[in-house]
Amino acid sequence: MKKPTAALLLAACPILGIAGSDTPALPSLPGVSSAGCHPAGEKPWTDAGQTPVCRALEVLAQMTYEEKLNFRGALPRLGLYAGPGGRGGQAPPPRTSGITVFPHQHVLASTWDKSLAERVGQAMGEEFSGLGTAFPMININRTWHWGRTADTFGEDPFLTAEMVVPEIGAIQGRHVLSILKHYVANDQEIDRRTVDERIPERALHEIYLYAWQQAVERARVAGVFCAYNAVNGAFSCANKELLDTLRGWGFDGFVFPEPVNDPVAAVKAGTDLLAPNVIDASVKTGKLDASAVDLIAFRLLVPYFRIGVYDVPVAPMGVKVSTPEHRKIAEEVAEQGAVLLKNKDSVLPLTNIRKLAIIGDDAGKNASVQMTSSNVPIENPSVPVDAITARAGTAVKVNYLAGTAGLGALPEMQADFTAAFYASAEPSGAAVVTRSDAAVDLAKFPPPVQLVPAGGRGRGVAAPRVPWSARWTAILTPSVAGRYRFSLTGSGTAQLYLDGKPVATVVKSDIAITVTGGVDLPAGKPVEIKLEYMPQGRGSNLRLGMQPPDPETVAALQKTAKEADVAVVFAGERAGESMDRWSLTLPGDLDNVIETVAGANPRTVVVLNTAGAVAMPWIDKVAAVIWAGHPGAFDGSSIAALLFGDANPSGKLVMTFPVNERQGPATKPDEYPGDGKIVNFDEGLFVGYRWYDAKNQTPLFPFGHGLSYTTFRYSDLKLERGPDGQTTVRAKITNNGAREGAEVVQLYVGHPAAAGEPPKQLKGFEKVRLKPGESKTVSMALNRSTLSVWDESAHGWKIVPGAYTVSVGSSSRDIRLKGSFTLR
Repeated sequence: MKKPTAALLLAACPILGIAGSDTPALPSLPGVSSAGCHPAGEKPWTDAGQTPVCRALEVLAQMTYEEKLNFRGALPRLGLYAGPGGRGGQAPPPRTSGITVFPHQHVLASTWDKSLAERVGQAMGEEFSGLGTAFPMININRTWHWGRTADTFGEDPFLTAEMVVPEIGAIQGRHVLSILKHYVANDQEIDRRTVDERIPERALHEIYLYAWQQAVERARVAGVFCAYNAVNGAFSCANKELLDTLRGWGFDGFVFPEPVNDPVAAVKAGTDLLAPNVIDASVKTGKLDASAVDLIAFRLLVPYFRIGVYDVPVAPMGVKVSTPEHRKIAEEVAEQGAVLLKNKDSVLPLTNIRKLAIIGDDAGKNASVQMTSSNVPIENPSVPVDAITARAGTAVKVNYLAGTAGLGALPEMQADFTAAFYASAEPSGAAVVTRSDAAVDLAKFPPPVQLVPAGGRGRGVAAPRVPWSARWTAILTPSVAGRYRFSLTGSGTAQLYLDGKPVATVVKSDIAITVTGGVDLPAGKPVEIKLEYMPQGRGSNLRLGMQPPDPETVAALQKTAKEADVAVVFAGERAGESMDRWSLTLPGDLDNVIETVAGANPRTVVVLNTAGAVAMPWIDKVAAVIWAGHPGAFDGSSIAALLFGDANPSGKLVMTFPVNERQGPATKPDEYPGDGKIVNFDEGLFVGYRWYDAKNQTPLFPFGHGLSYTTFRYSDLKLERGPDGQTTVRAKITNNGAREGAEVVQLYVGHPAAAGEPPKQLKGFEKVRLKPGESKTVSMALNRSTLSVWDESAHGWKIVPGAYTVSVGSSSRDIRLKGSFTLR
């Protein structure tokens, strides 16, 4: 019989005392010291003068095995209350109301304003103290394909770290746990549960782990979510090397799992908070030692004490937490995060106009203000066309025209479809069932019962009897010439072809999404429609929609645009979790709408509500472009302020905009999306602008780019070496224009050639606000840790001696000042 461990005895008898004493023995955990703890007295863990470790150990000594097993933050028996109503810091329900819907992180990042990130964190902390836990995401935007680009801070690890550290600090300063997503390299949605990402060691540390290390060491983040994907041979939640690296930085919090393949391996690697029944069964069968339960509870307790969750009154549950101050901050982020990409002949800001055309479904109530997976209701949203009309006033006539069916599902396409169903994962070989369907709609015309039991087509119901797939074919004879739009709504994998050419694509989506595509067709010429489908998981869900061209709509677009002094076209996209992008092209007919409007009025302004980069075949035909991202509740008021000059654009791109899909890194299939099993990060260190610089590629818009309604002059570069080896870079910035504005001064460093680094990398930035004619000197420090590179042979950081170049400018491609210094 196995000898009981001390931890197991404590669990069985939580008030066991030390020989003749009422003071419970503190658990002995690997690497944890109880020195200086004072466990005597009633509820000693309530003494805020003790360290979080001591308080956690004192609570742990009093907990039963069942309490440890099920512990999620709250334990009323011991006076521990956490989260709204004592709910243990759980996240709010998906449809929570009464909160401020802030812009997504990509918009916050585009402000390049560290103080604003801190203010957002303070506001979020105040709101989440009444509603739950905050979940920032800091994965790197490795490729424009990634569907969750809007959730993160862009393509650069230094910018990500400098923005998220103050945000986390402010959130946790309000006694709210911040749990970072997803550790590590969760940079694609397709096959995210199965792929093994092969990342070179140096790139892993310099690009993908850098912001995580900063969040641990500088912000002391409470917890992390491990990612679905594997990294270099081991799934993240069971990757002991990665989790040991996390602990090696001084991380004292908990690791929250996404679904894991091997719970025992995950716990042994350092993942916490798996399902209690799974942990309990593993302990009882001897696969896990009972001490693992102690360690999991301890890791959860420490950040609760360190952040002071137990030391503040519990907020009431279900309160409305949004305030006027929070809403003002959200609006400020939307204004400062919008990026003015182009402004020919200073068409913006709008002045001396009498007629204004607002065009696009995205300007109305269907505006793309948040990711599809956010699922947060916006109370009284600021609608662009309403806000612009109100700001324009009675002196300006505003005409609004949607001009498009938008991004939602289109009307059901009806045709004489031949439907073939296959008892295989792909539609090949002999069909099991062939039939005629009036439409492609699995809700109306479900799969045959031979493949899926009756009533078994919904998610979470009876499993299919066999793997299956389907193909629908039909002939479409266009009655009029023009652009035909198609929509696919569903989960799984679906590919729509017209005469063999792909038109709309859904790939391995585990939630139902809608994608659109379009193609120009001549009248009277038959085309073959083919739609292939492979369901994902246990559910099946697919519907095909179509919208024929409407000559009257095109004529209305041309007339409305031509009659206006300026036409503003709004274009968006739907992106989010489980929704990687397969083309840089704007969805549906949006490019055609922009081309039509610009053809009728050269003073056309395009406002983009997209997650990231899009192709712009019309860029030379329009006067101005604003990238507004997903700006949250204040989409309308923020864009109205920018269009009319009440706010001066100051946002800068946090991702490179390629000209086409062939530009930039990770363009080969084995680099993205991989084969479902392996993805090769062959670009190594050369992510984002690093690749464009190294390969001498000219992007559509470079990293760090963003215009203003004023101009700035850079001068007086000075480099000062300190006794501690730190180099201080100073530059004078002057507002040469007639408007007050803000400039983001960017510092890039080039390492000695022997370092093998990219040509230049962001190592400092400051946002400076200047009145007309005003000058300020900006200072940015370069220390040895900032300049260190990863040494794969020594598995650690090192300084490479030699000459370092310093480039200061307005973007990664707009360098105004240059200098150099030497490290010996």
